[in-house]
Amino acid sequence: MQGKKVYAFGDSIVYGHTMPDKSFMRLIEQETGIGLGMYAVNGATVIRSENAIQTQVEGAPCEAPDLVLLDGYTNDAYARNLGVLGGIAPEGAVDFDDATFCGGFEKILYTMHQKWPGVPILYVTIHRSGGRDYKIQCRLRELALAMCDKWGVQVADVFADCALDTRDPDQMRDMIIDGAGSHPNETCCRTYYVPLVMGKMRTVLYPAGKGEKR
Repeated sequence: MQGKKVYAFGDSIVYGHTMPDKSFMRLIEQETGIGLGMYAVNGATVIRSENAIQTQVEGAPCEAPDLVLLDGYTNDAYARNLGVLGGIAPEGAVDFDDATFCGGFEKILYTMHQKWPGVPILYVTIHRSGGRDYKIQCRLRELALAMCDKWGVQVADVFADCALDTRDPDQMRDMIIDGAGSHPNETCCRTYYVPLVMGKMRTVLYPAGKGEKR
């Protein structure tokens, strides 16, 4: 993947919280030599706020990358937001209510498609987290995956496709920064996030018949 340009958006899971140099995207950058534009910010939300992912996308360069990557729903996973989930818009819609979770998510994807036509998008789900209400995070993931399917967005499903589950107190202690919360530490990133996300990035960047030059 050396020389490929990737823009990364989202919240502290992508940014790295208090260890940004050891976030999974920075580790992938170091290992592969991609050109990484890091636009994710701690605390960012899908639902419209003063720290919304939409703002990151709008502020990113117009120059097209080879791949766009994002996460998002950790900071929306609160009971207060269950009343503003919204619904998935009909095909062809161009106006989205970003005061709702679905509207905010679709507005992000729509803006990415408009700004960088033809550039593939990869969505990364958060692991099964002991740092948020489990039923709420499951519901937001379910909605996010349905919208990714609608918009043709590829998914690196850390939630489903690896053994990481920090509802287990031992995993919380060993895999999360400071042993509590939602943020994967370096060991966690290297063990779970990097292999899964990097593998999916390669699949998206090098479809069948167009192998990576090593």
